[in-house]
Amino acid sequence: MTEAKAQDASQSPSKRPLQGGVNLDDTLPPVPQEFQIGSQIGDAQLRSQTPDNMWFPIPNWLAGKWHSETKLIDYVQDCKTGASQSPHLVVKEVDSALHGHQRDKTGRIWEFIQIPQMRKLGLAHGSAYVRAVRKDIIESDPQEVIIKVLSNQITVNDKDQQIVSSNQVQQIGTYTQLDDGLVQLNASLRNFDHDGTPIQMQKQSLTMRRTAPYQDIDTLDGLDLKRLLADYLTKIGHPELIPASK
Repeated sequence: MTEAKAQDASQSPSKRPLQGGVNLDDTLPPVPQEFQIGSQIGDAQLRSQTPDNMWFPIPNWLAGKWHSETKLIDYVQDCKTGASQSPHLVVKEVDSALHGHQRDKTGRIWEFIQIPQMRKLGLAHGSAYVRAVRKDIIESDPQEVIIKVLSNQITVNDKDQQIVSSNQVQQIGTYTQLDDGLVQLNASLRNFDHDGTPIQMQKQSLTMRRTAPYQDIDTLDGLDLKRLLADYLTKIGHPELIPASK
């Protein structure tokens, strides 16, 4: 098992004991006041934060650039009423992802955990931000990669930059290889309101196709990834894995 995690210091999700696997949390702490409904998004919230220097190794079959067009929603449960359904609904949701940033001296590929991070998304009406809060690497081995992620999804009014919604989403995603250049992602998600009360739980899946092979990424948002991996390998007691300078 690979243990690696990165967390925004403003959030410390309460966890129930793990029983036969990893669970989604029952409740979460409220989002910080600056990201609550009614607050205004400004330079202070959008200012780039320096991520913790955390990495984890990934199998070669997950490395590269990926693209997906649709997802399949298999199960939905209302957390307030307990009502559930299994719609087996295919939803169009175009997404791209990149996995793997640097190789160590043995050629093993490592991925940088970019937490905290704020991304802006364009909407038909207003703007949205996704604030990456926490990422826990539960498993990363040749058979599967399991990642638990917490994010804060924020929608703002473009006129005054006031926050009109601020939900939290926690996901446990399991990546497995279907074929060369083809990966399956099975995910359990729980949506929470801004106070950390659960709203809805979903189980969904999607298929990712590799669009470009793995390549080393030496810089990311102004960060020197070659140096950061060397620092991390030294920190965990494996300086012998630091690749030779080119």
